[in-house]
Amino acid sequence: MLPRTIRALDIGASRVMCGDFGVAKDRTLTLRRLSVAPCDASVSSDTQWAGSVAHAFGSLVAESASNRAVLGLPGHLALTKFIKTPAVHPSKRDKILQFEAAQNIPYPLSEVAWDHTVVAQDGLDLEIMLAAAKVELLDELCRAAIAVGVRPAAAVPGCLALCRAFRYNYPEVNERVLILAIGARSTHLLFVEPERYFVRTTTLAGNTITQSIAEELNLEPTKAESLKVQVLSGAVELPPDSAARQAVQRAADAFLSRLQIEITRSVVNLRRHAGGEGPATIYLAGGGTRAKGWTEALAARLDIAVHAFDALRRVKVESPAIEAVAKRSPACLAELVGLAAPLAGIQNPDVNLLPPELARRETGRRRQPWLLAAAALVAAAAVPPLWYYTGAVKQAEQQLAQLEAEMRPARAVQSRTAANLAALEEVRRQIDALHGLVASKSNWINFLTDLQSRLVKVEDVWLERLAVSRPPVGVTDSAPEQLHLVLSGRLLDRKNPLSKVSAASNARVKRLLASFKESRFIADVENERFDNTQPGILRFDFTLVVDTENPL
Repeated sequence: MLPRTIRALDIGASRVMCGDFGVAKDRTLTLRRLSVAPCDASVSSDTQWAGSVAHAFGSLVAESASNRAVLGLPGHLALTKFIKTPAVHPSKRDKILQFEAAQNIPYPLSEVAWDHTVVAQDGLDLEIMLAAAKVELLDELCRAAIAVGVRPAAAVPGCLALCRAFRYNYPEVNERVLILAIGARSTHLLFVEPERYFVRTTTLAGNTITQSIAEELNLEPTKAESLKVQVLSGAVELPPDSAARQAVQRAADAFLSRLQIEITRSVVNLRRHAGGEGPATIYLAGGGTRAKGWTEALAARLDIAVHAFDALRRVKVESPAIEAVAKRSPACLAELVGLAAPLAGIQNPDVNLLPPELARRETGRRRQPWLLAAAALVAAAAVPPLWYYTGAVKQAEQQLAQLEAEMRPARAVQSRTAANLAALEEVRRQIDALHGLVASKSNWINFLTDLQSRLVKVEDVWLERLAVSRPPVGVTDSAPEQLHLVLSGRLLDRKNPLSKVSAASNARVKRLLASFKESRFIADVENERFDNTQPGILRFDFTLVVDTENPL
């Protein structure tokens, strides 16, 4: 059962935002209280930044109706990676994800808290997002929250909170959109579709502008940040020929130019990753919305409609929070609203990066009331028959002792028989395994030699991936084991290096597949897929069904 209220702590690089949320009977979110405290984004180490965040916690949580909180992690703290894995049985998925996490997370897994969520699946592959954050920093943030009376219930990457906020506030949007959340130390480029999403986080952020201003005007970072905010937000009107104004404008223009490149690069990556067209609309969120004219500037540069993200579009604001909300753009509250979105039934994407020990403790705490209630019911149900069965138990114990004495010799014989049967079964299993090895010990070498010879005949073709797919769960021991080999490769079209591959190259691949079917090791070729989007290269994927008469 979902709670009726929750506290959301959106931790940003330059500020911590705290919001108390409730939910009405119609699952509409209500913002009851909002407060913001700054933290130092210009410090050189993450440890110093975490200390600044801990100090901000103390000034935010003094007035609260709930001590249970969800933490939102900034982009520079939470790492996200998108991978594809075979659509295996859920019982085998954990081992694959453990391996993929070790390969894709650039830290030892013992030093990070990591989790995953399934983004999409097509029956053959699973598209999965991995998320991770260093346990050292998470522990420090959680300890700081606990010290001021806040119990962290979950730690969610800010990009996923952003996705939840969009799906809650814009349920009618059915096209691909880009949510651009510009922060102090990181920027999220989140592509959202009705059934999937893709996120790319870059370090190109507000601090880039601040650093440029500080270097050009020889200012301290704090003064450069203040000048940037005042000029870009229009709070201070400087003469057009002012050196400070021109420095800020040059830094902002350079930032927008680089941001345009990053957006274009992300769209290309998305098309390569998921296909389809680019975004139809861009929603601007984060601190970048405070800069006047950026919405229009991005729309002109990208030739795409750009709108400010309205995070309060479907959120009711109660009177204690009205004054605080009026001081900032609703787009700055997007991640905060996303942290509370599960109250309204918006669950996916679901990732929790709480440190392992704290996560186990939180799980046990949630189960404790139910366990206590179940124990009380069991105890109450046992009271009426307890008196009645007391005498019967004593009599049964006497009979049991007598039978135990009589059965002791037979049990010893049974135990020895069971041990002998287990040893016999193990010997049989080893013999069967040795028979299989003897029968197929040379088949892999012969198969790979045969495969290489067929590739050489076609010419200018190579394999990039060969993966073994074992039989699905549920195959009986009596059925022959049928092995599937998933192959991916490319064919070079030397005659058309700058355009799509020719019909002749397609015919060459067809001949290659026909050649594979002639192999004595192959029973059939399935799942043939081709991709000619890259000039001069024809990519192909297919599955070889190994003949059970020549097993590998």
